[in-house]
Amino acid sequence: MSNFIEQLNADVEELRALLAQCSTETVAGSVGSQLMRDINESDKDKEGEKLLSAAKQYSFLLSLLLSTPEKTDGKEFGKDEWLKSNALLNRIFSCYANLFWPSNEGIEQVDEEWLRVRSVAMPTFLHYFNTALLASIEQISDRIEKYCTAFDEELEKELGISATRALEISRYIQSHLQQHINTSSTLAIQEQKERFKILEEARKESKGASNFEEILQNKIKSPSYFEKWFAYFEAIKKIGLVEYATIKEKFPNDADAYWNIFTIKRGDAPLLKYPTENFIFESKPLILIKPEVAFCAYPNKLFEAILINCENTLKAEQYKSAFLLHRDKTLENEALLLFRKILGEDTQIYTSAFETANSHYEHDIVIVYNDKLLIVEVKASPPVEPFRDPDKAFTRIKRAFKSDSGIQSAFDQGVKIIRRLENGETVQLYDRKGNLLTTLEPNKLTTRHCACVTRDDFGYLATNLSLLLEKKESDSYPWVVSILELGFIVDAWQYCNLNANDFFAYLSERVRCHGKVYGSDELEFLGARLHHGSLNEFLISAQDVVFLDPSYSKFFDDLYYHLHHKASAPKINIVKPVMMDLRKSLENNDPTFVQRNEAGKPVGDKAKTGRNAPCFCGSGRKFKKCHGF
Repeated sequence: MSNFIEQLNADVEELRALLAQCSTETVAGSVGSQLMRDINESDKDKEGEKLLSAAKQYSFLLSLLLSTPEKTDGKEFGKDEWLKSNALLNRIFSCYANLFWPSNEGIEQVDEEWLRVRSVAMPTFLHYFNTALLASIEQISDRIEKYCTAFDEELEKELGISATRALEISRYIQSHLQQHINTSSTLAIQEQKERFKILEEARKESKGASNFEEILQNKIKSPSYFEKWFAYFEAIKKIGLVEYATIKEKFPNDADAYWNIFTIKRGDAPLLKYPTENFIFESKPLILIKPEVAFCAYPNKLFEAILINCENTLKAEQYKSAFLLHRDKTLENEALLLFRKILGEDTQIYTSAFETANSHYEHDIVIVYNDKLLIVEVKASPPVEPFRDPDKAFTRIKRAFKSDSGIQSAFDQGVKIIRRLENGETVQLYDRKGNLLTTLEPNKLTTRHCACVTRDDFGYLATNLSLLLEKKESDSYPWVVSILELGFIVDAWQYCNLNANDFFAYLSERVRCHGKVYGSDELEFLGARLHHGSLNEFLISAQDVVFLDPSYSKFFDDLYYHLHHKASAPKINIVKPVMMDLRKSLENNDPTFVQRNEAGKPVGDKAKTGRNAPCFCGSGRKFKKCHGF
């Protein structure tokens, strides 16, 4: 343990020292530039190490920077510094995994219980601290409007600005920042065209003679080119800049409060030592480079910061009860709306349904479609912060999982109805006033599922319920999905023209994956099914466990950019999955794939595919660019 702490401290201090020597503008500018490149480049195009969790690591980097004073002679944060910082960030964020592996002295203590504790504590710990809010600006804005603006009066009293006005200002800044990017892009094209033009003219005039350079230099000095170059250069300097005067002019009554809450001067941040602490950049994303000029490296954080500041304020004792009640009801309404979009108008949906006429055994949402039943319970409480010690973390995680606000409780609520139906009982459901809503008959509802919709992402605790969920052997696992994932699923359902039957078919496959097929979030599972037409190949695999490729969720990123930023429409070509044998791959030090014989059974032979041949997975790419790494 002491070696782990020493190494972590040494890496953090080395990164702090590296940042301390560099100017604020070049560090923040490098992060902003890299964020734009992250969107447009593939991993293979990037220099240096791929960051393990870029969004969180960028926030840590900038928070660490803000804890150091500005030097008057700060040097540029160049390529070498960027590559060095990437390596340090990965070491810092990966070092916590060492907590969950046995030491040489403790290897004899490894038993089934030791493994069970760490199989829960390790992924939960790493997910909690390494995963940022996976939401678009539109989704974060929507969450602010739904959860915070109802308390505008209280927020203005405490913060000096309402959630509504803070959201308006952030949208204005985002638009302003995008305008600078668009302008610089237009001017870059104009400068490039003029540059190519004078290059061609210089070639023609010199006719291959040695005076080409002299002719070119004279043409570069011409007003027609210099004006375009200068305009482009000036536009580049404005990218990422936010001026107080601009906000004051547009929002005279709210500019001061907004500026005070969301800006921070370098050197004013608290000392940051560990990546498990709060990052000041996430609540104050505008970094001052002059008294009334700030740099915005990450526009998404403008909106996350509103959410963080508003919800932290509303969790104070005097507002907490009302806020949590509003939060729970809002989440239920969100889930109801999204399920209606997935399942269509022919589906019967009941809310706040009770098993007795005197309001006992409530269920948040009950869905009936033909012979299919889905009981949905909604849980708005966030994941509990895990301790660093694996045994203490396991105890705390398990307790939260089983609490009234946890996933186990949601399952226990929902499965009551299903167990009654399986016992041959007819179940009547009532509204809060005791009026009969519907009657569920066991012989008519032959497909039965439970689901839990959470407000936050629970990572592997949700995608692999075999870790903690307690159930009878005859019970099916429930489906656990976060509200943001459910929103992405709705987009996919509508884009792919899927219906209620498709949804229940997916559920029937998905709930069988627990303990067999592993993925980090629900979008990987649905992405795999869209890509292959079914999850069945994974379920019948001879492998003990199957780990889904994280790239399955990329479809939802592509769909988002298509729907919101006019990117090209994503295509789905259904192909059979190609599965790698991880153990044999490690033994062979080369990708080894599970092949199938004529009878369709896995034979485990190494795929014999030329590196320039089409990849056997059906992606349409060359093998070396796909499964050939």
